[in-house]
Amino acid sequence: MVKELWESGKTKIGTLKLEPSYDCRHPTNFFKNEPPGYLPKVPAIDWITLASLRDTENSFFDYDSPNDNIPGITTAGRS
Repeated sequence: MVKELWESGKTKIGTLKLEPSYDCRHPTNFFKNEPPGYLPKVPAIDWITLASLRDTENSFFDYDSPNDNIPGITTAGRS
């Protein structure tokens, strides 16, 4: 799944098709700028899987940064 998302920007898990937006695949503010250097705010493997799932399912808001609060939440009634 991760390899397909990385290489082609889309994948399929059973009947679920994941195709995150360009912005999700190229996130902004992904790294912390503090010693000992640039470190990711979120482990890359978590971002590519979880952010891709959230971005694919969320048609109203782009999820393109670990700083995005609104697109990353799960609303009441959704599991």
